[in-house]
Amino acid sequence: MLTSSELRQRQIADAMALNDLTDEMSRAREKHGDYSLDGKAMTDVTRLAALMEEVGEVGRAMTYDKDHGGELRKELIQVANVAITWATILPRPE
Repeated sequence: MLTSSELRQRQIADAMALNDLTDEMSRAREKHGDYSLDGKAMTDVTRLAALMEEVGEVGRAMTYDKDHGGELRKELIQVANVAITWATILPRPE
């Protein structure tokens, strides 16, 4: 079980990651416009390709000759962006 201090640290880290995620979502929408992953022109096949590309970049960031710090975190945020953006356009189960 986490101490209250550890729990607070996790909550801060969670909030920072979610803030980075919303920033990335906004940046991607501005960059891609109508061709954003939540755009009408996109298909689930295109979204899957984008997700797999981002997952591949996570793998590349983890290769033995890379520093795993900032680049890995950035790539993980981009994976989350693709997944969450895709999820937002799908109907919620009842």
